[in-house]
Amino acid sequence: MRNKFFAYVIISSVLIVSILISAFAVNLSRTGEILSEPKFVEDYSYLLYDNTQYDFSNDKIAKIDFNDSYKFVEVFNLDPAQSFGGGIASIGSIENTTNMKHGVIELFTFTKNLDVINYQNTASYVDTTAYNETNYLTGNSIDNRFDGELGNPMIVLLKEIPLNDTHWIDFLEINSNSLDFNYTYSIPKPHFEEISDFEIIDVDSDGKYELFVLGRNTTNPTNYSLAEYSYNSSAKIYNLTNTYIWNGTNQNLIEMNMIAEAANIHFIIAGIVSSSLESFTQVISITRGSTRSFSLTGLEYYSFGADTFRVYGMKLYDTGAANSRGVALFGSYSVGVSDTYPFCLNIVDIVNPIIAPDFISLSYNPSWSFDGLMVDIDYDGIDEIIQTTYDLVGTIKSDYVVMTSSGLTEVNSDTTDLYQIRSSANLGLSEFQISSWIGKNDLGNFAIEFYYPHHVSYRLFGNAEILIEDYENQLYIETTDLAGTVNPRSDLYLHAGLTFDPSIDEMLSSMPEYLNFSIGNIPVAYENEEILLNITKGSVELNKDEIPISIDYIPNIHVFAPPTPVQLRNELIQTQSYQVVVENILSEELNGTIEISGAASNYTSSTPFSIGETISVTHPIDFVFKGSDPEAMYDEVVVITVTTQAGIYEFESIIRVTNLFHVTVNDLFIIFGIIAVLVIIIYIGLAMMILRKTEDSFDKHFTTEEPVRLDFKIFKKKALSNLIQKYSLEKNWKAGINMAKEFQPKYVSHFHKFKVKEQLVSGQKLMDQGKFDDGLAFWQEARDSLEVIGQHEWIDMLNWLIDPLQRIVEIRAMKGTEKAAALEKEFQNLNSMKDQEFKVLGKKLDIPLYIVAEELGIALKDANELQTSLNYLQLAYQGAPEKFKNRIVTEITGLISLGVTPTEFAMPIDHEAIRERIEKRVVRCFSCGEARTNINEVCPNCGINTVLCSVCKLPISFGSEPLECYHCQNVAHKEHLLEWVKVKGTCPVCQQKLVADKLGVAEEKE
Repeated sequence: MRNKFFAYVIISSVLIVSILISAFAVNLSRTGEILSEPKFVEDYSYLLYDNTQYDFSNDKIAKIDFNDSYKFVEVFNLDPAQSFGGGIASIGSIENTTNMKHGVIELFTFTKNLDVINYQNTASYVDTTAYNETNYLTGNSIDNRFDGELGNPMIVLLKEIPLNDTHWIDFLEINSNSLDFNYTYSIPKPHFEEISDFEIIDVDSDGKYELFVLGRNTTNPTNYSLAEYSYNSSAKIYNLTNTYIWNGTNQNLIEMNMIAEAANIHFIIAGIVSSSLESFTQVISITRGSTRSFSLTGLEYYSFGADTFRVYGMKLYDTGAANSRGVALFGSYSVGVSDTYPFCLNIVDIVNPIIAPDFISLSYNPSWSFDGLMVDIDYDGIDEIIQTTYDLVGTIKSDYVVMTSSGLTEVNSDTTDLYQIRSSANLGLSEFQISSWIGKNDLGNFAIEFYYPHHVSYRLFGNAEILIEDYENQLYIETTDLAGTVNPRSDLYLHAGLTFDPSIDEMLSSMPEYLNFSIGNIPVAYENEEILLNITKGSVELNKDEIPISIDYIPNIHVFAPPTPVQLRNELIQTQSYQVVVENILSEELNGTIEISGAASNYTSSTPFSIGETISVTHPIDFVFKGSDPEAMYDEVVVITVTTQAGIYEFESIIRVTNLFHVTVNDLFIIFGIIAVLVIIIYIGLAMMILRKTEDSFDKHFTTEEPVRLDFKIFKKKALSNLIQKYSLEKNWKAGINMAKEFQPKYVSHFHKFKVKEQLVSGQKLMDQGKFDDGLAFWQEARDSLEVIGQHEWIDMLNWLIDPLQRIVEIRAMKGTEKAAALEKEFQNLNSMKDQEFKVLGKKLDIPLYIVAEELGIALKDANELQTSLNYLQLAYQGAPEKFKNRIVTEITGLISLGVTPTEFAMPIDHEAIRERIEKRVVRCFSCGEARTNINEVCPNCGINTVLCSVCKLPISFGSEPLECYHCQNVAHKEHLLEWVKVKGTCPVCQQKLVADKLGVAEEKE
């Protein structure tokens, strides 16, 4: 067996080592390639700069404060005409030293020097007519003189004279630095009860301007009139030539604007129905030409159910479409009784209203809006709407809200430096535009603010936030509207450059477009560089931005690909790993992701990383065969993408995937694994066979005393351990004792306990059958084993039974009266102990008293003491099992047949005899082990009194392990006290509660 085993070990080891060497050889021959030249991906999805947010307040030029003598009502623009470069005028009244007010106008003009906008108060005019009280209400401008004569541009003003409740039209000529009075026309009182607004235009292109006045009719106050006044060159006066009258019951007119087309002129009127506070617009049109008449072409009421919208101001704006003018109404939107919000109603085409109006209600405080501003901020041909708020009390500064005119999309909002903004205007010049609004300052005086609105919203993208050295870097710019929606612009001009190298420059004429920056070798990383962007439209500069950018080195990236080919069989999936190493040589930490995807296997894995210097990431990828032919092969293209703020880098790895047979490393390792498992299984089987053979050899030795034959001594210990378990389970104490004596001495007591139990049980069975001499032999053998175990307590207990048993066996050899007397004495002794329980190793022992009584009855019968014999036989009958009662009945029947009469039996008890027997019993001192017969005496050797069990009251012998009460320290036999606690739960002496687990072994008494 030994030779066969070693031969197997040598052969299996050589086979396994050979397979391992082959696997490593194949692996070395198919090592994967290293990819180190990545492709720089032009992705342009990385947002470098977002310039879509526009803040109107950033374009503020100046704020001009006036003293408290000024009371302005309106600000309006004067477009460039002839020699006049254009300007903005504010009109109203001014108080003199005598507290009389006169109409006033302040004219501001603007120039641009590089990036700086300059303004000046070019001219002022105060109405010094004979009337003490005048006030300018509204104004317009015309490109030439009103009477058809050549001259300078003019400002036309509607003037109110409160003293006689009359209205005049003043014409002021604009000179280089002054406003000069030219002409005035008093509107006849019979024509109008009151005047709301006016417009001036050369209707028939004859050089003379017609006046169109809006007001309440004098003859019928419920009617309104739009009257046309034409200039009479001969009389040098304006004459009423045409009037359009309509019923205006419950109407309050707010404002009028004019849209001039080639064939028609449309007057847009906004007002409020006084009874319901419902707002409305109506369009009154007039045909251009020598013969013309008015007509109502549109009338719209704007209802919002239980809520109301009240208009306070109106502005026209350019929608970008041909022959289409939009109208924005500004006012307040009331919800319920107390909630009021600023409101803007947008009508896309007021002349041909096909699209339903849009509106926006702003949750702003103050909750009113008296006016708004129309301005094409981004110069795309479509005006934006700037809505301003108005606080009636004048304690809260006005807000402005920038909105697109399409759908009233809110762009942003902010707070102005003015209170109670009431009028605004926008002036468009060749190189720039000026917006203004008029309100009050912190002192409650009037002030005017000027703004230079210019902004193109755009986003700048790249494939990284870092420009890479020695590379053609591209950036992508896309333009948007002010709401951030992509809006490609082809009307813009872009100049772009880098601050560190002004020679790098890009000039683009339309957007979206690419910027290209070719950066050569750099000595150090440029961390605080800027891209300069200048966007213009014609001569108008819209944006001039400086965008932070870094210029740095390209990181080193390497990819370790798996070996090829990848062999798949039966369409299984195989996992291979790619290792990606990123070495950061940049001057900042890299952040990004590593992604590996296979086109055919449709697999993607992405791992984020953050590194300061070098990182290595290993990714698994599953290859799945995709060929139609089971014997075919294909090339799997795996793309490794490393994305960082320094750019996106791609590697392509081509892996051949096949179903054709190739001896692969995996194959060899699988074979190695199978063989290794088989070898191990056989090793285990051989070991179990050898162990079993060793066990059998020992087993025969312990049972038949055959010699032990061993091939491998290393299995000896395990075999003996198994035999111990086997003999213990089988309770084979004979073999167990033999084995323990020879090899495991510590188990001698263990197996002697099995012997004691078996001998006690066997002896007790014989006792129950009356075979006292045979039972005595078993109990004596059990006592000998107890001597080996060393349990003196059990030895003493067993001796108490063996002693009377020996005497009974001896008495059986006697005859006649002597036998009867001896048996009666032993019966009395045994009867005195019948209430005591004798247990050894859990086995209950006793000498059947009925058998002694039966033998005593028979002995008394032989001694001719028939009556006493009958009494003992009756006692035996009462205690005997059913199967033994017949023989006792036979004896009793025989006595009765002899004339003996049964009587009540009284058992004589000789207490003195019992006490004498107990006193003569041998007891070992609990302290020193000295043997003595009298338990009432102190030990002559150590002077200690006899220790009695607190439960059974019998002596506790030397060598026992009694338990001690942890309350009163009284001791008892271990088994007796545990059983007592199990039943009672208290100490038999002090009666306090006891827990079995806490009981301690009592120390020997000194």
